[in-house]
Amino acid sequence: MHEDSSALFLVGDRFSGFAGQQVRPVSQFRRELEEGRYDSDGKELRLLCGQGIDEPTWHAIRAEIHARGLEARLAPGMAPPLACQPEVNKLREPNVLIADLALTGGEGFCAALRVHNDNELLLDHPSDHVQGIVLAEAMRQMARAVGARYIDVPWPKPESYFVMDCLNIMFSSFLYPLPAIITAHRTGLRQGSSVRYQLHLTIRQAGRTAAEGDVDGTIFPQRSMQSAERYLASQTVRQLLLPHD
Repeated sequence: MHEDSSALFLVGDRFSGFAGQQVRPVSQFRRELEEGRYDSDGKELRLLCGQGIDEPTWHAIRAEIHARGLEARLAPGMAPPLACQPEVNKLREPNVLIADLALTGGEGFCAALRVHNDNELLLDHPSDHVQGIVLAEAMRQMARAVGARYIDVPWPKPESYFVMDCLNIMFSSFLYPLPAIITAHRTGLRQGSSVRYQLHLTIRQAGRTAAEGDVDGTIFPQRSMQSAERYLASQTVRQLLLPHD
């Protein structure tokens, strides 16, 4: 199999240690573009979105290519749309790790892994690969989003409270700051006053499994679960304030 020399991956600057002949940190590529390196190259080059590239940066690159009249030769692909922040229980978009979530069959789901350059889990861990804690969080987000979007509950869905009861994960390979896919298969579902579901998840890149795991999750009516959590919190405070021998 021959390498596609007409393709170039762009990755976030945090992954600059992974740069090579067909991988560029985004700031380096933009500097080369501004310096005119690609103006007279003559060959067509497909630009592919690796990890660490957010949508505004990708749009800015497209605009810079257009401004230099190179859109006929430099063809950026599209960055996949992120999952909604409430679906993965995140307040800031840079911390959302899954994109393009879709149903692939009656019990199957898939999404793209999308790691922002300023994701909270990367801030103190410079590396040329994506560390395992990011993959574990991506699995949690995938399980949460599948539950929020695809698991039916006998009450209004916005009034749901999600709990992850168990996560077992096994790592089998490094995962690099390039495109990767997360798949999930529902292996169990039990409905009653709460809804419990089980998923088997796999993260793959270039045909290789990087991690797989199993998640047990439960969806509760929000009002009852919030009341239970407040009660447990008050009991914990009281217990810690008791005198100890």
